[in-house]
Amino acid sequence: MTGSTSVSVLVPLASDKSPAGTAREAIENYLETTGFTFEIITTSAATYGASLRKAVAEASGSVVVVVDEALP
Repeated sequence: MTGSTSVSVLVPLASDKSPAGTAREAIENYLETTGFTFEIITTSAATYGASLRKAVAEASGSVVVVVDEALP
């Protein structure tokens, strides 16, 4: 495989009140060690499904990862 792998990490939130800071920082710290180009997309909407659809529409990476913000 040639070229750099680009990764889009999606962190859909069910509402604006959901915390994403800790998860986002941990993901960013890890990805910085991989050599991948990456983007972390945090979206919020009225429902988790709507937020996920919005994040997928914004993703530009060749690899897309969905992370549940409630995971430790």
